[in-house]
Amino acid sequence: MRDNPNQRSHDVIGEDMLRPAALSGATDQREQSLEYLFNGATTMAESKMRWYLSKKRAKKRASLILRAAAIMLASGGGLCPLLQGTIADIDFKSLGYLLLAAAAAMAVFDRLFGLSSSWMRFMQAAQSIERELDLFRLQWALQSVTQTAGSSDAYMHHRLALLKDFVEDVHQIVQSETDLWLDEFRSNLTHMERAINSKSGTDSSADR
Repeated sequence: MRDNPNQRSHDVIGEDMLRPAALSGATDQREQSLEYLFNGATTMAESKMRWYLSKKRAKKRASLILRAAAIMLASGGGLCPLLQGTIADIDFKSLGYLLLAAAAAMAVFDRLFGLSSSWMRFMQAAQSIERELDLFRLQWALQSVTQTAGSSDAYMHHRLALLKDFVEDVHQIVQSETDLWLDEFRSNLTHMERAINSKSGTDSSADR
């Protein structure tokens, strides 16, 4: 199993800042609560984005190494039969089969553990969070210009609604990426079980 981007995210909501006294009190107190919530929401999003970017680099590196090794092994396996008979003590044909099997094993390993698909999924999630973060900051700044700070309940409602939508959008991005990972993981396990069962059935038939 893998780490979860939610495990290292900062808390967004502080109970003290959501008490009626903090959200409906004096203008200064309202602004302090909103600033706290704004900072918490943006810090949460940045934390998740950094998690995805950090994990993406490791997955990408492992994927590229595996793919490069698989390509070289497959190329070597394809060339080995051409060398058959050039050196008497070496069975290049058998060596070719061995190299091709190793290349296939690396491809299966990549697919089973989702190295290639994971780093692309992580990159997409990080970019989606960054887009939501930029949009949220722009909308927050726009409201600051078009509305008078702390002057009405409508102002607080608009601010809190904007915060709510932003936090929900970020969590939805993380949830969607996690659901894709779970579906891929279960699918790969199913394929592996079928391959093992198929191999076992073939071996049993050969023994009869």
